[in-house]
Amino acid sequence: MTNVAPAAANESGASVKPDSARVIVFDTTMRDGEQSPGASMSIDEKIELAKILEDMRVDVIEAGFPIASNGDFEAVRKIAGIITESTVCGLARAGLADIDRTQDDRAVDWRDDVRVVEVGLGLVQGGLSLC
Repeated sequence: MTNVAPAAANESGASVKPDSARVIVFDTTMRDGEQSPGASMSIDEKIELAKILEDMRVDVIEAGFPIASNGDFEAVRKIAGIITESTVCGLARAGLADIDRTQDDRAVDWRDDVRVVEVGLGLVQGGLSLC
């Protein structure tokens, strides 16, 4: 039998699950979906999808891979400026150029309280590559 913390109550008395019981939905459709041959979305299509994901209450939207192209950079910038209920992030490899491009203040209209960069580490010949 698993021990589960009892649900707490908020100010209105409604039951609130502890953080350990919360599932965070992290959507990669805009970035990972474009990895399929022939698949791509315009910035307007990505913005439309981001709004749908926000309406669905997706927690984190991975809007693109900013260092990959100016189009991805611009898509992440625009989506981060529009979406307010979900957290918007961009993919970066574990290299300073990628990380700097993903969190560039000139490019991304980040909320002051949120700054998310998803960093991927690749395996190269049995070891970690920090790109």
